[in-house]
Amino acid sequence: MKREKIINPLDLIMGVDEAGEMWGLSPGYIKNLCAEGKIRAKKIGGEHRGVWVIDKTQPNPKEEMVEVEMILVGWPGADEWFLEKPGYEIDEGMELIEGAFTGKGLTGWFQCSDSGGWIRVVDGRTSGQWVEEPVE
Repeated sequence: MKREKIINPLDLIMGVDEAGEMWGLSPGYIKNLCAEGKIRAKKIGGEHRGVWVIDKTQPNPKEEMVEVEMILVGWPGADEWFLEKPGYEIDEGMELIEGAFTGKGLTGWFQCSDSGGWIRVVDGRTSGQWVEEPVE
C-alpha cells in the first residue's frame, strides 16, 4: 500500500518574527508590508491586538523588480548578448545597445532606448527574440 505525504497547512504560514528572520527584515517592517498589502498576509484577531499570518511560499519582498539603466554588449550577428552597467569597456568589434533593464537579479526584460523593443534576459544573457511588448 502506497502512502501519500500529508502536507500540514501550518508549514505554509509564518508570523512576523519568522518572516523577518527568513527575509532579513525587521518584524516592524514586515508588519508595515502586511498592512500595506505588499505581501500575502491575513490579520487574525482584533484590529489592534491581531496577529499577522504570512504566506511562507511567496518571494522575499526585498527582491522586488527594479528598473535600471543598463547596456547589452555583444558581437554583431550573435544570438546572445550580455547585460552590463553603463561605462563597461567593450572589445574592438563589439557593439552595445543602450536601454533599461527591469527584473530581479539578472533575470528580466531589457528595453532598447532607440527602437523601444524588448528582449528577455536570463542570468545576464539575452534569451529569445526582440518583441514589441514583454511577455509573461
